[in-house]
This record gives sequence, C-alpha cells and structure tokens, in this order.
Amino acid sequence: PGCGKGQPTSAPSSVMLNGTERHFITHVGQHYTPSQPAKLVFAFHGRTSSNDGLGYYGIEEASDGNLITVYPAGLPEEGPQRNRRDPGDKLGNLRDYQLFDAILDEISEHYCIDPSEVYVVGHSLGGRFTSMLGCARATNIHGVGIVAGSPMPFPECSAPTSAIIFHNPNDNLASFAGGEQIRDKYLKQNQCGPETEVYQNSYGMDCVRYSNCLPQAPVVFCKYSEGGHMRPNGAANMMRKFWKER
Repeated sequence: PGCGKGQPTSAPSSVMLNGTERHFITHVGQHYTPSQPAKLVFAFHGRTSSNDGLGYYGIEEASDGNLITVYPAGLPEEGPQRNRRDPGDKLGNLRDYQLFDAILDEISEHYCIDPSEVYVVGHSLGGRFTSMLGCARATNIHGVGIVAGSPMPFPECSAPTSAIIFHNPNDNLASFAGGEQIRDKYLKQNQCGPETEVYQNSYGMDCVRYSNCLPQAPVVFCKYSEGGHMRPNGAANMMRKFWKER
C-alpha cells in the first residue's frame, strides 16, 4: 500500500492496541525511496534494556540503506524490567504478537515494503520472543536473527522461516543448552537434515549451516566467545549476509 506514496513528514512511532498506546522507534534508511520496495527489520530488546538503545544491533550500519528498522518498546516502558506477554497468555497468542501485526500494518501503509523481506531480530528476552514470533507469524516473517535467547514451548508453527542463531557457550544468563533447543526447534520447523557445512566469513565465530532444509529456510548456528551474554561483534553483518543468501 505504501509504494508510490510520498514519505511521511515524521516516522510512525505509536499504535493503539487493546486500549493501550504502544510505542516504537522507526528508522528509515538513507537510500529509501517510495518507488523501490525496502527491507523491514523488527528489533526486540531484552528484559532490562529499552528500545531507545537498540542501535547497538548494528542493523542499520550493516544494510545497503534501503531498509526500515523498527524498535518496539516492551511493557512497562518505565522501570527496571519489561516483558512481551501478559499473565495467562497462551503461547500461541502472546500479547506482543498483536503488536507485531499492528506495527507491520502501520509501516506497510506508509512505506513501500517488500513483503518477502521482513525480518525479526532479538537479544536475550528479545531473542526468546523472536524465536517464538518466528514460529507464530512465520507466514509474514522471512528470517529471524536470535542472539542469546532462551527457549519456551513453541506454538504450532505457521510456516518455515530462515534462522541464524548466536549463542555463547559461556553465557551465564541464558544457557547454551537453551540456544541449542532453539536451534533444534528451527531445524524441525524447516525440516532440516543433520548434515552441516562450515559457514564461511563468520567474523571469528564458529558457525555451521544446515544444508538440507526446505527451500528458502536454511538454519545457521554460531558459537561465539566474546562478551558473555552480550551481542557478538559482526552479528549484524552476519545476519545481512545470511538473509541475502537464503
């Protein structure tokens, strides 16, 4: 719907959802033009961080500039911790699945988005949420990037989706076994075989690509040693490389 329209004078920053105003930051790449469909990336923050500090993902710097990046805020927006679900939410219908839907509709209304180039990334709690969203909304998401996530039981997946997963074996907040569980979930979702190959040019990380997955739904799993629970350097460049190749 947004293709061919003039760019808004100010980027969208909120949607109403179930009577609550939900906020997000929208960054429009320097080479965006309404005549050229752009990639759209959602980036979800961790439990103790906020959406206004998420530039550290490096997604914008790793892009070709024809990219729109959205940073949704969790609830509560103030205080030491945030979340993506309400008590009692069923795993197939977490509160912020609807936030993703609403923001996707809002951005698509105002900007020229390529529906085959919608991606989601997340770190820590954001990685956990991303891993679940990539299952629940896989028909609208074409790749996920998960950093230091922890597993939860997954809803029935709507479709395969490509996944690149990063985890530090020495992470003291989100266990490495949890990262392996997320990997195994995507291997099942994408009907991958056990065969792997070394994933080249991995910025010093130990990465393998599972080579016998459904078309357009590969899985890459990366171990890294720097930074404990934090995002490894090169993760954003790796995500961009992976999504270009899928």
